Amino acid sequence: MDEIRNFLLAYGLDSKEVDVYLACLQLGDASVLTLSKRAGTKRPTTYLVLESLVRKGMVDARKTKQGLTYHALHPKKLATQLNNLQTGYAEVLPELLGMYRSKEDKPIIGVYEDYDVYDRLVDEVREYVATGKEALYFGNSEYFYRRPEKAAKWFATMKDKRNSCREILCGQGEIQSEYLRKVRDLNNPHYQARHLKQTAYPVLTEFGVWGDRVVFFSGTGKDLFTITIDSKKTADTQRAIFEQLWHSVE
Repeated sequence: MDEIRNFLLAYGLDSKEVDVYLACLQLGDASVLTLSKRAGTKRPTTYLVLESLVRKGMVDARKTKQGLTYHALHPKKLATQLNNLQTGYAEVLPELLGMYRSKEDKPIIGVYEDYDVYDRLVDEVREYVATGKEALYFGNSEYFYRRPEKAAKWFATMKDKRNSCREILCGQGEIQSEYLRKVRDLNNPHYQARHLKQTAYPVLTEFGVWGDRVVFFSGTGKDLFTITIDSKKTADTQRAIFEQLWHSVE
């Protein structure tokens, strides 16, 4: 009986509809009062439930000298309804997919102003590269390297030669040089970093790309602003920009 109840619930009935429908199956033609007693539902509730089951094509009503009686339609009718539903769904599926893609193309944007989000995103990209997929990074690594706990976990993750990431570091200074040394010392052929030593303008914003997510970091000192954009088109565009930069840097 539990299996039948679970199926009917999955079919779209609520618990009271299941109780009344099963009572109809078991009793055949029966009055509202008789069905309410069998189903364990109040009479007014049973009447409303029966009306709902009639609309759903699962129960039919019949006038008699004693009043209205209700009976369940043959269970095979459910199979017919399911087949019709499947056929109808197949017909509208292309249109549904078109609507889904249009929603999917709209970027989801988040703006944050604290290091907690930054730390969470670092953990997220570590989990991403651990799946064997490549992440990209461009910018000044000082913010990241000043978070020694996160930096240590990142380099520990990138020891695994199955993990892949490419980074373009900007600017001068000991931090960039030390960072590049650490990358080389890991000896991971799938973890590479290149140094963009000179730029016409200072690079004040960093960005990372993984999956369909693009993340921009900007700020100085204790202030850090983070913008996340979840969009396949935006991510693919940033990857294209990164590739152009990557091949222009030694």
